[in-house]
Amino acid sequence: LGRIDHQVKIRGYRIEIGEIETALLNMEAVQEAIVVAHENDNGDKALCAYYVASESFAISEMKEKLSVQMPSYMIPSYFIQLEKMPLTSNGKIDRKALPLPDEKSIQTGVEYIAPCTPTEQALVTAWESVLGVKRIGLLDNFYDLGGDSIKSIQVSSRLFQAGYKVEMKHLLKYPTIAQLSGYVECITSVAEQGEITGAAPLTPIQSWFFEENFVDHYFNQAMMLYRPDRFDTAILRKVIGQIVQHHDALRTVFVKQENEFTAWIRGIAEGELFTLDVFDLQEEQDCAQIVEARANQIQSSIKINEGPLIKLALFQCPDGDHLLIVIHHLVIDMVSWRILFEDIMSGYNQAMAGKVIQFAPKADSFKLWSEQLCEYANSTEIKEERTYWDEIEQTVQRLDPLPKDREQHSTLHESSGVMSIEWTVQETEQLLKHANQAYNTEINDLLLTALGMGVQRWTGRQEIVVNLEGHGREMIIPEVDITRTVGWFTSQYPVVLQIPEALDISEQIKAVKE
Repeated sequence: LGRIDHQVKIRGYRIEIGEIETALLNMEAVQEAIVVAHENDNGDKALCAYYVASESFAISEMKEKLSVQMPSYMIPSYFIQLEKMPLTSNGKIDRKALPLPDEKSIQTGVEYIAPCTPTEQALVTAWESVLGVKRIGLLDNFYDLGGDSIKSIQVSSRLFQAGYKVEMKHLLKYPTIAQLSGYVECITSVAEQGEITGAAPLTPIQSWFFEENFVDHYFNQAMMLYRPDRFDTAILRKVIGQIVQHHDALRTVFVKQENEFTAWIRGIAEGELFTLDVFDLQEEQDCAQIVEARANQIQSSIKINEGPLIKLALFQCPDGDHLLIVIHHLVIDMVSWRILFEDIMSGYNQAMAGKVIQFAPKADSFKLWSEQLCEYANSTEIKEERTYWDEIEQTVQRLDPLPKDREQHSTLHESSGVMSIEWTVQETEQLLKHANQAYNTEINDLLLTALGMGVQRWTGRQEIVVNLEGHGREMIIPEVDITRTVGWFTSQYPVVLQIPEALDISEQIKAVKE
């Protein structure tokens, strides 16, 4: 009963409070220590350490000392130094009289140091905007707050809008603002802001698309935006028109010449920039079927050789307006959608307020990126990597395909099935913000380890080939800034996972990461 009384469960981990208290008391100068589980207004629990000591400690120093002795999930989020412990009439520590921690530091538990310089303030503003976290200090860790490689692109984009630039390699290498601020520079040169037109080389992913030979080149991405108090149609047309003028890649068409496709970015006056069809369904009782039928018509009407490759439909239903945006995948990816949403919201709000629509300055064009990528592909650096990729290819050819019950010569969508698994809020929080701390991993490292172990247990194989897909916006061409460039940047590459049966979970995670 005594042990149960001193055990708590935090973020799915069962923690022995006494172990943490003992570690604190082992620190020189600490005379008394008690650890309790604090629960905030949202019902989330976090460990809070109270201690009496003959000298003052920085929170970062306390955390560092504890991290040598115990895993990160056992390190308290709060540290409160007291002159003396509050006692009951029986001489025991009065837990109810302990001061409540400052919940503003719940995210990291590190000492809060406010930004001082304009650069530090710009970084804090960008982080808070992208991560959705308030009161970020100079010592807070980007990845502990839920950051990842795509969010780092968004941070770079926000900084760009504020007049600063930072290389992605520095953003990934230095996870605190205190470390990173020294690598942030003021923007001195601006990308071409005029109209970009003309032929552009196909990127590897665009070439892959044409090699796959999709039926009627049907390969769109679509989003549906909902607005209960309705869109102003005239303003909407104006905003989308200016977006297509601003993001040049959205004006691309793909023409077949001598059995090969080439990309041509049309000028603003060369043809229809986009289409927007409006359907008044306010009197309809069941809009769903009409919306689906119209959406399918619009999806199938895109012709990559004629354009436009962006089409919209506004469905005015009894419950409000539903805005369908369909764009061919050849000119957009998921990072680009985030840029578009930002510009749609910004432009619409400006127009509603009677202001002139003005987007953030252009980053370098997709055309410039594709040209520079061709040069990079023929560089010495890539030639040196050739041996590695040849070895991967030989491994892929050597391995047998996964076992199956019977041969299926054609793959149809209707033959496939989907299994959905939903995680709790706590489990999701653990994966996004805490599980990475043990071995300094990214989420992909952990998910790939799980996938590899699953396939290994199913098939008994210790080498498993996985085709990975990345956002493709790698900082391989330092002088080109594509943080706010719309286009299809996706990269694909094979990885051979080594999954020996004998390795324990920690060794397996490290092996996959490496």
